[in-house]
Amino acid sequence: MSSSRKTESSSNLRTKFTSLFSGAQRGTVNARSPPEEFNLDTYTLNELGKGNLPNRLKLLKHLVEKVEEKRLEKNAIKSLWVAVQDIAKEGPVEARHTVIGFLCALVSSHADQLGSMRQTLFQYIKSCHRDDLEPCFNLLLSLTQSGSNLHLLEEHISSYIEKQLLPQMVARGKTIDVLKFLGDVTKTNA
Repeated sequence: MSSSRKTESSSNLRTKFTSLFSGAQRGTVNARSPPEEFNLDTYTLNELGKGNLPNRLKLLKHLVEKVEEKRLEKNAIKSLWVAVQDIAKEGPVEARHTVIGFLCALVSSHADQLGSMRQTLFQYIKSCHRDDLEPCFNLLLSLTQSGSNLHLLEEHISSYIEKQLLPQMVARGKTIDVLKFLGDVTKTNA
């Protein structure tokens, strides 16, 4: 490669890096700017809470992208939980898994906004159907940030791990997953 070509190539690379980190390229967002807020309207909450099951699940799948990309207004997390908890607790298996997947996205994207909803969601995890063990384990990972954040769960998580999670995960051949989680909990909270 000739000297002028190397200079041109490194100049292009430098320009790309500069524009990448400055947010100057079209369609990029500066990392320092706050995400746009997403306001749940009454119609969406009503459809999510009272519509027929296929429409509710379709709406949930659509909302996953919104909750991952945008900030939610105050109390939106609780409103969303109230709207979907009936499916999460009593719906068909596939529907419950869709709701749990939505909750994982919600919790992962808005960990700083959960507040007392952490306890509510932990209570839900503790009461999950056996068919929902693996999706609920993923929700637990999201809720605890892979074991590093036990805020508001400290008093109850150890007995849950010992009496429910560990035996059930071992019985399903998921020993490595639960031991990794347990190691992370111990390492970051000891």
